[in-house]
Amino acid sequence: MKENRIRLLLTLSATALLLVAFLVVSVLSSGRDVLPIELPSPPPEVSSASESPPGSASPDLSPPVSLSPSPSPSPIVRVEVSVDNVQEIIRGLSRPEAYHGEWTFALYWKGGSQTFLRNVWVRDGVTKIEIFDLHDKAEKYVIMGMDRVLLWSATAPLPITNIALGDNITADDAAELPTYEDVLALPPESIQTADYALLDENVPCIYVKAGVKGSSYVTEYWISLENGLLVKTETQCAGVTTYRCTLTSVDESRPADEVFLLPDNNLAMDVLARTP
Repeated sequence: MKENRIRLLLTLSATALLLVAFLVVSVLSSGRDVLPIELPSPPPEVSSASESPPGSASPDLSPPVSLSPSPSPSPIVRVEVSVDNVQEIIRGLSRPEAYHGEWTFALYWKGGSQTFLRNVWVRDGVTKIEIFDLHDKAEKYVIMGMDRVLLWSATAPLPITNIALGDNITADDAAELPTYEDVLALPPESIQTADYALLDENVPCIYVKAGVKGSSYVTEYWISLENGLLVKTETQCAGVTTYRCTLTSVDESRPADEVFLLPDNNLAMDVLARTP
């Protein structure tokens, strides 16, 4: 009796083991419930469209650009830049809605040079410009927004001039700042070089070199891929630099109310909003 019970238990155990083995083999062979693992393929390298620009890195370090941003995570498309598509790529960039930037301008001529500064604050569609004289002292202030312009002198702040903004005049025009719209306005045939570049070895940019055929003047542009600001532009005549504009610092935090306080202690946004 005991021997029969032992044989029965051994038989049942062997059968259970065979059943488990069969099930394991079936699952593995069918592939069900087994998730495939895909390794990401390496991003394609960006080839240079022309000669390497000054300050550029090797092509495989070129930063990625996404021309079709999506709210959901998606692969970043690495776009090859060329003289044929660079304006379309730049058209997809945008500048911060709020920031503070400091620019240095330099003019060069035979036997001399001159530099001057600009401070620019942007917030809520309103721009404040601090204009310096040739001795780097604040000379006047301009605030533009809501189709109005507020002006006052640094040495004689009152009265404040409040006038309507003329047609086709932008805050960038008032500050004399170059922007990527300058590159968009170029005749396509004047673009000689377009590529990615690392400015000062740490700012990923789109680089453009342009010049009119037959002219000795060429202008170079470096547009930041991080914030869309034109961080540097330089004009040369027969290889000699005649003009340079450089964004020396930028802070993308929202400027405080104090920045937009007028000499009479009114907030510029309030004055612009209630001016008919």
